[in-house]
Amino acid sequence: MEKLEILQQFIQKYGTQINPELESMKYCQDADKAIVLMSFGSNRDEIQINLDFIGGEISKDEHGNEKDILPLFDPQADIVDNARTLLDLDAYSLIMCIDHLFTEEAEKKINDDYMNK
Repeated sequence: MEKLEILQQFIQKYGTQINPELESMKYCQDADKAIVLMSFGSNRDEIQINLDFIGGEISKDEHGNEKDILPLFDPQADIVDNARTLLDLDAYSLIMCIDHLFTEEAEKKINDDYMNK
């Protein structure tokens, strides 16, 4: 399984909104799946999140009818491209998909900002 450490990129993007207990965040993929592996605190509790539930493009059949929702993270694609896709998700999408990435206060603010658009 290929792994890329991406925590520093999230810290650069979101600063103190990132959960201070988070010590490592890796985007990981192999030929079949894409996951995020997060480690917390001194005892290194880990959370593994399978990203296959996050949909991307809608595929169409030969008649133009919607067929399937393709996964946003294609394990056959380049790992750097997939990690960049994760980093490019907006904050609201991230709180819906990845628990404990942000502080509780940041999650509330992100949610409130989204709901008040």
